[in-house]
Amino acid sequence: MAEASSALFQNQSLMSEGKGLLIADESFVIESAVVRDNIQYMTNRKDIANQLDAMGFAGNLSDFILEEVADESLDFVLFRLNKSKVLTFYLLEQIARILKAGGHLILTGHNQEGIKSVIKHASAMGDMELTLVGKGVRYADITKRAGATLELGGFEYRELLVLEDFEQSLDFVSKPGIYGYKKIDEGSRFLVETLSEIGDSIKGKVLDLGCGYGYLAGSIGDHPEITELVATDCNVPAVVLCEYNLQQLDIPATVTLDDCGSMLEDRTFDRIICNPPFHQGFGTSQPLTEKFVQNCKRLLRRKGIAYLVVNKFIAIEKICSEQSVRCQQIASNNQFKIMQLERFK
Repeated sequence: MAEASSALFQNQSLMSEGKGLLIADESFVIESAVVRDNIQYMTNRKDIANQLDAMGFAGNLSDFILEEVADESLDFVLFRLNKSKVLTFYLLEQIARILKAGGHLILTGHNQEGIKSVIKHASAMGDMELTLVGKGVRYADITKRAGATLELGGFEYRELLVLEDFEQSLDFVSKPGIYGYKKIDEGSRFLVETLSEIGDSIKGKVLDLGCGYGYLAGSIGDHPEITELVATDCNVPAVVLCEYNLQQLDIPATVTLDDCGSMLEDRTFDRIICNPPFHQGFGTSQPLTEKFVQNCKRLLRRKGIAYLVVNKFIAIEKICSEQSVRCQQIASNNQFKIMQLERFK
């Protein structure tokens, strides 16, 4: 899927002057970026910000707080289509506001991702040149008309939702921009149920790796044998709401914004709980699963245990073997399996 990201930078003459913004979320392939002093990035993910910073970009790590960008202040915006419809509509509305009259929105994506309908919505802000740049990849250059705006319901991106877990009598606040924000993830629920059946499962210093809005940490955080609880995620809104949810549940914890626990000290935790992502943008990503296994190994103390829930089709056993991690399945249902991981090197 790198073609759509690379296509953003194909018109170098357009980017030769003026002030530009790159919208970079998990769908954007970092290696496709072309560094220019007049282009800043905005992302809601710590891992992406780290990589773009290392390449020489300057930018903003936030929950896409485009409201802080002045009206009609940018000459061009580069936007590789987002997986979230709500976020896409919010971004398009804001882009229409912050582009100067005569400024350009460069919008790319694949046909199977729904790019054609998104281009149709975006084209209402001005004149458009549409190009096919590879198999099923569309490149739209939309020039903003003076005074043009878009109204697509993007306000929903800032709305908070309350998710009720009736079985545990717990409430969690969530929002768009967080993976699985509309419901309690069934894999995470299955992991919590499994842990509750294992008498010695949670104790000591515990890490929720990839915490999201805090469902796992909030579900196990009051266990009497926990001495310290840490939750971390690379996603800005996830960390903000995880911290909020744990405070509301009166669960003491340290919540950090981090790239898969990369800033946490090695061999620190007695237990790790994790529902690792296996999607990146519009596709699945084995390297992402490998990254979580590697960091579980790095962060576990001697005799420490990590409990992961993964879809049954994920070959995590092979990944663990390659990473010198002992791995065994301790529970399964029709969709998920619960894996127990331990270091043996």
